[in-house]
Amino acid sequence: MLHHSRRLLALCIALLAVSAAVADDKARKAQQRNLDNLCEAARVAKIDEVRDELVAQCVADEEGTQPDCVRMHRNHGARSGNRAALYYDLPVCEEATEFRRSTRAAK
Repeated sequence: MLHHSRRLLALCIALLAVSAAVADDKARKAQQRNLDNLCEAARVAKIDEVRDELVAQCVADEEGTQPDCVRMHRNHGARSGNRAALYYDLPVCEEATEFRRSTRAAK
């Protein structure tokens, strides 16, 4: 009977450990999603700000009409050829990247 109780106790402890690990994994994934969303929102804001400045400068320099300048700069910030997408160096994006790295290192 004592042997059976120990086995049951060991099984309960193992199940609790697995349950805690699953809960921690879900929490880390939710945190990663949150950080990624904050990063993308910050990037979009920065891209819009810089694109507006580029379009205004384009029009001021008479490089084209407003629609022409908007068209010329519509892909600003996007990945292009071998160039990576821009503004992943924003602090919130670096935080998201670091969190992703720490998650991988923990596994």
